[in-house]
Amino acid sequence: MGSRLNRHLYALVCAMSVSVLSLQCGARTDLAPLAHHEPSDGSTTDSPVSDAGQEVDSTPPVEAGPEASLDAPPDSIEPDAAVARCVLDPLGQPQEVFGLTDADLHTPSLVVLDAGDPSTGQLGRVALQAVSSGIRLIALTVQVPTPAGTGIDANEPIHVGNGSTYGHMVHAPGGLPQLALVWGSDGPGNLFRTVDIPSWTLGPLVQVAQTGWTPNGLAAGKGVPNTQSGQYEGEGYGMTWQHGAGEAASVAVLSTTGAIQVGPLSTSASVPSGHLESSIGWSGSTYLMATRFASCTLGDPLCRERAVVVSRIKVAPASNSIQFVSSFEVGTPGWSPGHPTLDGVYLVWDEGPSDGEGPRVVHVEQLDQDGVPVGPDHVVSAAAWPLARVFTGTAPEGHLVGWAEHGDDTLPDDTFGRSVLRLQPMTPGLAIEEPLLSLPISRFGSIGKPAIVSLEYPRGVLIAWAARSLTSARYAIFAQFLPCAQ
Repeated sequence: MGSRLNRHLYALVCAMSVSVLSLQCGARTDLAPLAHHEPSDGSTTDSPVSDAGQEVDSTPPVEAGPEASLDAPPDSIEPDAAVARCVLDPLGQPQEVFGLTDADLHTPSLVVLDAGDPSTGQLGRVALQAVSSGIRLIALTVQVPTPAGTGIDANEPIHVGNGSTYGHMVHAPGGLPQLALVWGSDGPGNLFRTVDIPSWTLGPLVQVAQTGWTPNGLAAGKGVPNTQSGQYEGEGYGMTWQHGAGEAASVAVLSTTGAIQVGPLSTSASVPSGHLESSIGWSGSTYLMATRFASCTLGDPLCRERAVVVSRIKVAPASNSIQFVSSFEVGTPGWSPGHPTLDGVYLVWDEGPSDGEGPRVVHVEQLDQDGVPVGPDHVVSAAAWPLARVFTGTAPEGHLVGWAEHGDDTLPDDTFGRSVLRLQPMTPGLAIEEPLLSLPISRFGSIGKPAIVSLEYPRGVLIAWAARSLTSARYAIFAQFLPCAQ
């Protein structure tokens, strides 16, 4: 009762405000809750209904056991340590690292193969996945920065499999020297494949699901549920994917070879319209999902209208289920939420006018191991104009939150400055660190979102995105390394 009353009072204050503060109005509820204008995000499908129904558990989350707490994030945000910060320096210009003359590339994923070692001079190496008429994989080596910028070397790409929808890639859990990739097949269903890192060879191709397509997320964590203890054992992955208009998104837990161990389960009931997508992250003890809703089916305990909902997989002796945890509701009339992204226990999303006529507010939250928000809401920007979904990643000290915006519309599409990437550094406690970085890029390709990884040598972050090629009329993958300033 108290939470609902507080939420409604907050919404009223937000609706009455005409100042910049009104742009920061989103209400949050715990243990009980934004439609986004993405003109070029090609994530819609017309595929059949979901693989399986859901069993809903709307009771409060159980406390994580002692075993889970060993890997879990802290229950609260610690004050920022008094250490020298890594101030990122956007030296040089972006580098077109991967392009095709006969197809567009989109949806990049990055995974660190070797973070580098300053004591030995071993350079950082990163795997890059991109999607076109198939799934392509290359390895990038980041050179030592110079005043003119940082060179990025790429090996020859390998073809991982056929398919043209979103793809996702993560490093295998538990120290396994593998990459895991999922993507939508040319027909209904999703595909899974591993890549052995030392030999750079492909594992078997596994069909994960027979219906639905467009994977929305892949997270490395545990893979074998113990229904008696309610905890996970062994290694594995959590995967989410979407279905046709109005149909619920699906989630499943996979083994390290891609076999389904839990699910598929639906992360909500169906909705009257739109496409449902769920991002996924491993919290240290369970898989968390974040789903944005514009509207709900009456009585669905897993949905809140105009909200981003955090849910989790609950493992139980009788059956596994999806449990509502918390939600972030839009309090301003006429506003709606954008698609959320989970990076472990860090959640980013945006909210703003449903008609797209106005700036949007970008938020970042830290969640505990059960999906409950930790600390206050963090507004990253109250004046963003994202072309696609916002994104986040880890920096050498803290985090980055970013989005792409229009730049100078009078410039040709293949000219840096036509679009801009905004990158906001955040401390470990999610306080804003100045300055906001702006990277001039060619026209942004808004299928998917940019990817970020952190390296030790050279020390800094590597970011990759899809944008108009400098040498053809296609969209290519660009990368830029931002070193820590000397």
